[in-house]
Amino acid sequence: MKQNVDLTVAEGSREIATFNTPGVSFEIVGGNDASFFVLNDTKLFFKRAQNYLDGGNNSFNVEISATDDARVKNGRLLLVTVNVIKSGTIVVTEDTSVPIFTTPTVLSMETGTTTTIAATDASLPITYALTTVGSGFTLNGTTLTAPATATPTGIPTNLTITATDSATTPHTATLNIAVTVTTPTATGAQFSGVEDRRVTWAEANNACNAMLPQGTWTLPTIAQYRENSDDLLATITFDSDNNNTNGIHFTSVLWSSTDADVNTSKMGWGYFQNPAVDTAQPIASPYYFTCVKR
Repeated sequence: MKQNVDLTVAEGSREIATFNTPGVSFEIVGGNDASFFVLNDTKLFFKRAQNYLDGGNNSFNVEISATDDARVKNGRLLLVTVNVIKSGTIVVTEDTSVPIFTTPTVLSMETGTTTTIAATDASLPITYALTTVGSGFTLNGTTLTAPATATPTGIPTNLTITATDSATTPHTATLNIAVTVTTPTATGAQFSGVEDRRVTWAEANNACNAMLPQGTWTLPTIAQYRENSDDLLATITFDSDNNNTNGIHFTSVLWSSTDADVNTSKMGWGYFQNPAVDTAQPIASPYYFTCVKR
């Protein structure tokens, strides 16, 4: 079921409307004049400003889908008709400036945290892209997310990010940024429980990432195990057979997020002796795990 929306803008204007429905994302999916429009998050723009045509067609149709957080469209489809009205003599000059980055060229981020990439330009919106491959970083819109593994001390990761404006002839700027990824301070770390089951490293990592609220739980680093071993041990009661009161046999290890070999093994934290020791373990082997809150 389509919902008709009529909007009016003055000639020479590019920004049309902002859709402010919480928990809903929008996407251009069709319409006779879809090629005239661009949608930047919740803001609808003309790709270039439109002049009023005397005696001509001054209406533009575009279809926009509305999807809620559960990824359900629920038949919510907007048919937007934008009417351009005459507002005097306007000379539309296409912007020729190149985006200018305002993000610093040197950054320090903790593992798994985010930062916002930003650039300014008279011709909005701007599209950002991460052109560095295999760095472990991700860029979603303007949100840059650091990998789960820290970089070696003193050795930053060099990233290349582009910003492209929406002019008729797009202009692109390039940002070379050096990012050092550090392990967050583990003081006062909050651990989840230890379940009575052994899983592979990938299964343990996925289980932590799926904990609610998502994005706030991860496998601990070896440094976090070392610095918080007393707090973690206090949650596990051992008997003389190295079993805890729930029957978990800790003649094994707990998975960590620390690489031993990025492709084949991770470091495990062994509670089969006191003090515990860290050892490299094949990622396909089954071991116990706990999660730590960021």
